[in-house]
Order: sequence, then structure tokens, then C-alpha cells
Amino acid sequence: MASGHRPRPKRSRGSGAIPYIGLAVLAVAAVALTGVALSSARPSGGGTSGAAPSASESPSPVTVSILGDSHAAAADGWWRQTVGAGTVDGVREGAFEAYEGATASALTEHLDAATADGGLVVVQAGTYDLEAGRTAGETATDVAALWQGVLDRGATPVAALLPPSGDRGEETDDVNRRLRDGAADRGIDVLDLTTAVQGGEGDWKSGLTDDGVLANATAAARMAQAADEQLGALAGR
Repeated sequence: MASGHRPRPKRSRGSGAIPYIGLAVLAVAAVALTGVALSSARPSGGGTSGAAPSASESPSPVTVSILGDSHAAAADGWWRQTVGAGTVDGVREGAFEAYEGATASALTEHLDAATADGGLVVVQAGTYDLEAGRTAGETATDVAALWQGVLDRGATPVAALLPPSGDRGEETDDVNRRLRDGAADRGIDVLDLTTAVQGGEGDWKSGLTDDGVLANATAAARMAQAADEQLGALAGR
């Protein structure tokens, strides 16, 4: 007598594995395509358009201008041997506003030109104020007014001390003390070209001046060396 159960069809052993193998192949292909896409998107080894500037690149030089009298205006003076000659590291010359025999008050009209390039402006004045009979206090006040004029125009003053004097040494010393104190109170840097060439009581060291007022060639070279070191240090800050 025939059974009422129908025989179940036999499953092929490989029929269930085929979908899984197909999925694995697709996954491998997808990974390979992703790698190709990333390789195509990655810039070549020589591309540097997005690179940051090298740390070894030199910073831009600091502009340094002069507002001064005969000490800076002299053809063989300290300024022309340093900033004017382009020999100070990190410094480039800005405005040259130096005039023979100029007093501090006379230099006021040159403030706009002296500060036109911004940066640092060395103010060297006062010798001819004393020559004209101004007191040490009046002279220091007039020089400080130049500092303020530089600040008001957006530049940074540097206070140069007066060079020695053969006949007004004590007054020159007095002015320089006042200039140092005034500069310190205002946070202004001082340029000291005086110590290298000064003897006792505000006078020049022996053999460093021919007229008692201006530096001779030997003194100018010493002042230039001091300027090179000090201005280079200021520019490097």
C-alpha cells in the first residue's frame, strides 16, 4: 500500500553557498575600487600648493627711518655706514630726514615725511638746541615732542642719545639723562651711540673729533658699529 507522504526533494550541497560567494566577490571588488578612487584623489608627491611656508624663510626686514641733525646727515657718518649702506641685518632704510644744524623744533615740519614708511624712526636731535642756548630741560622736552609726533603718526620712535660735546659736555650729559628717563617712562627704546666715543664729563674721547661737535672718521666708525649691533637687535625682536 502506498504511503501518503511524498518524498522531499534532495538539496544540492552547493546551492546555499553560491550567494555567499557572490557577496564576497562583490565586497572585494568594492574595496579595490575604493582604493583606486582614493589613489586618484590623492595629490602627487610633488604637489606643494597647500604646504605651509617653510620655517627657514627669512622674516620681512624692518623699516628704519631717521629724523635727525648733522650727526646723522654727515656723508661719512654712522647712518650712512649702516642703515644707509644696507648692512644691518633685518633692516631696510626708510625715510632719510636728517639736516645740517637742525634743532629739534626745526625737525617738527619733517615728521610727516619721516614717518611715511612706518616702522622704526630714530630721532637724533638736541645738539644744536644746546648750541642755540636752550637749556637741558628745554632741549629734552623738544626732543620728547618729536617722539610723540612719531607715535601720533603710527610709527615707533627710537630715542638716540646726543653724541659728546667738546664745549657743552655737562649739558649734553644732562640732556641724555633726561632722554633716558623720558624714554623709559614711555616705553621707548634708546639708541646709545655715545658710550663708545665718550670720555669724561660728556666730552669726546681723545682724538675722536676735529671740531668738538661732530665725530671724525674714527669716531663715526665706532658709532656705526654700535648702531649696527643695537638696531639689528631691535629689528630681530
